[in-house]
Amino acid sequence: MTQESEVETMIGETVSRYGALHFAINNAGHSGTNDLIEHQTAANYDAVFGVNVRGLLLCMKHEIRAMRRNEPSRKRKEGWRTDPTKGETQTRSGYGRIVNVGSAAAFIGFPRAGIYIASKHAVHGLTQTAAIELAAETDIRVNMVVPGSVKTHNYELFTESRDELKKLLIRGHATRQILLPEDCVPAILFLCSDGAFFSVGQPLFIDGGYTAQ
Repeated sequence: MTQESEVETMIGETVSRYGALHFAINNAGHSGTNDLIEHQTAANYDAVFGVNVRGLLLCMKHEIRAMRRNEPSRKRKEGWRTDPTKGETQTRSGYGRIVNVGSAAAFIGFPRAGIYIASKHAVHGLTQTAAIELAAETDIRVNMVVPGSVKTHNYELFTESRDELKKLLIRGHATRQILLPEDCVPAILFLCSDGAFFSVGQPLFIDGGYTAQ
């Protein structure tokens, strides 16, 4: 995820095998070592930001380049009724949907997870910026899903032998539940659909009320 040549090869091989790249879900993540800010290290920062931010940037860079070569959606193309004299965009190029997997961490602070939290704030910023850069002239949309705690390998590592932390995380969700990875799928599929055509750089919250409390 941190080596541009490998990311470029991954995208290139995908296009070569399937003919085009229409949808990309950027889900790789690294939680790093959790500790107080005063005990954090540059090495941990580099490891977390290397995957969560640099890796995301590289993936979007080459995903967007591939998607620019696609034909715009015929359904949307035939449905456009624009007036260029009023500044509306009449012609578009490219087609694609990019969904970045963010986190409720992009909107909060959390003790001992400062570097991870900061990296997810960066994911939000990259998502919004890429989305705005593409919205006016292309049919490429970039958005993000915002899950709360999800029962993944990283979650188990973060809470290992820390029952009180698990209880804290569960209480943080108004639903008093932890998501399973498959619970995120419907939201991702929506952002990949034409139903999300007018969603630009938006966070779709599936956090069980974590950020609402």
